[in-house]
Amino acid sequence: MISLKRGVSAHPFELRGSEPGRYLLAGELCFASAEKAFRRVLGIIGGSGETTLDLGGVVRADSAGLALLLEWQRQAELRGSVLHYVNLPQQLRAIAHVAGVEDILG
Repeated sequence: MISLKRGVSAHPFELRGSEPGRYLLAGELCFASAEKAFRRVLGIIGGSGETTLDLGGVVRADSAGLALLLEWQRQAELRGSVLHYVNLPQQLRAIAHVAGVEDILG
């Protein structure tokens, strides 16, 4: 019998600063990691500057990951900041296309 623990990820979410205003997201951006990812990224968004999130290290994403991207975008706007996404995985692009929100992500 196979047992999968709910909420346990083979590739946990990570946020790494690569240079000022630019951060690399790595691991899974999905339901299991949503709460941690939301808090971590929210902590770096703010001020009147620009922030770039590089999603090149994301190995798996689902609709919860897309919801995070949209909410981070909204939070940045509320804080007077500009948020850019680069290297979106094809999996996220496909979900955004089906949801009709790909233009919002840039």
